Amino acid sequence: MGKILEALATDHLCMASFEYKGSAEYREARSVSSRMEKRLLEKLSEEDKKLLSDFNDAQAEENLCYANHLFIKGFRLGVLMMMEVVTDQDSLILHEE
Repeated sequence: MGKILEALATDHLCMASFEYKGSAEYREARSVSSRMEKRLLEKLSEEDKKLLSDFNDAQAEENLCYANHLFIKGFRLGVLMMMEVVTDQDSLILHEE
């Protein structure tokens, strides 16, 4: 069995990147976001910080659900494209009639 299929079968396939550095634009956006969060947290009470944390958690869950949905749709599209390629393979063979 292939390494990827084995990892999938044993629940060891990990698509999440733990060392994602991203593009320069991503890093800049992340830096701005971090600075803004720090400034915001300095202005909030402990109760407000908890509310913001809960909000961030809810948004993260929403984003994860949507990302999973997009991944599944993309995977299905890739499979359908491969099926189309495989099922039309006979058109590449010159048949003498």
